Amino acid sequence: PKRGWVKLNTDGVVSTSTQSAAIGGVIHDDGGSWVCGYSMTLGKDEVFRIEARSMLEGLRLAWDKGYRQVELESDNALLVELVLAGNSTASHIVELHAIHKILHRNWKVQIRHIPRAHNEVAGFMAKHAAPRFTSILVFSIPPQAI
Repeated sequence: PKRGWVKLNTDGVVSTSTQSAAIGGVIHDDGGSWVCGYSMTLGKDEVFRIEARSMLEGLRLAWDKGYRQVELESDNALLVELVLAGNSTASHIVELHAIHKILHRNWKVQIRHIPRAHNEVAGFMAKHAAPRFTSILVFSIPPQAI
């Protein structure tokens, strides 16, 4: 990210074998160093809502950690397009309303789509969420497997 900014990558996954979903993400500083990561197990839901939930939780975490200049990246092109268009108020998806609301706080957030191949760490965090832990887990150091 640019100097003085952090980069937030978010992802969500659905497991057909366990009939559950999980979210994950990672925040890096302007030098590319790990700041923190997060993961959380969710119940079964639509893929779009899961991706939106990951984006929302990542934004909440960045805000709570005091970051006010955030580059947000997601591999879900439709979600990025809808958030950038600002049409979330017309949506029935609760997570889009919450994203819209958090983006209007006093901070700068740049949002962009990236290819899935460039989002592997966020994907790893989602895929390796603790299966029975349904609140957000924040990692101050990267898991060893990363």
